Amino acid sequence: VPTPDLVVQRSILGSIAVDERYRLDLQQCIVDAGAGFGGPPASVAAIGAATDPANAWAAALDFDGLTCFGAVRVAAVGGIGGIFSRRFDVLDHQHGCIKWSAFAAGGNRLPPNHFCVVGARVVFTSERFNDAAYAQLADETDRRVREEGPDDDAMGAFGFLLQAHALANLRIRLREFMPVGVRPLLVPVT
Repeated sequence: VPTPDLVVQRSILGSIAVDERYRLDLQQCIVDAGAGFGGPPASVAAIGAATDPANAWAAALDFDGLTCFGAVRVAAVGGIGGIFSRRFDVLDHQHGCIKWSAFAAGGNRLPPNHFCVVGARVVFTSERFNDAAYAQLADETDRRVREEGPDDDAMGAFGFLLQAHALANLRIRLREFMPVGVRPLLVPVT
């Protein structure tokens, strides 16, 4: 019996409830269960099982650039460039791999992971859907999350924009062409 793949690209989603018989592939997506980095834990998981969210495991997850506001509970996982605001639980933590991702502090059950940060300071310009800067990393975010993700750029859904590269290149050009003793003030605008 073939396993149906659910593929979502460059989208903003609410909570995802999908059982193990599927496979979930998220690319440059935001999954928002209403549980940002601040405030009380949400009762709804961002990614969880449909039939029994408290005890069952959701579909296997593959991701490339994912920002997730809420807990994740999946059967298996593999991916790069994710930011996870709440607990991340994986049933099969012996297989799969996660690279260049940021996880909330404490209580995670993860497969092998490389170049990941746990408990780093992650601040978003806005965690409110429909704001202009929704889910974009603020300057106060830990440098490892902003600049050491996939392709040496930001982790999360907006990593593909290569904003850290653009900012570094702008600073270099300004240093080259500004008169001696003059320092420019960069003001990021969303």
